[in-house]
Amino acid sequence: MPNKNIKKFRNMTQDELVSNLRTLELDFFKGKMQLETGQLSNTSSIWSMRKDIARLKTLLTQLTSKSEAKGAKIPLVKAK
Repeated sequence: MPNKNIKKFRNMTQDELVSNLRTLELDFFKGKMQLETGQLSNTSSIWSMRKDIARLKTLLTQLTSKSEAKGAKIPLVKAK
């Protein structure tokens, strides 16, 4: 069953993708801390967040490579 998030992510701009990536990475970190302290009840959320982060990074890479192929220079903002 294909993930519905990828369709949602494909309709976003590059700035929205970067913003969502930062939010997901922060949530992923918080989830890992909750997992280690035994406070996380839904452990599958860690797995799905990891996959969504990978999807966002892939889409950002594709957008960057497309823009470079066209000759436009759009700097990729790295998530902190």
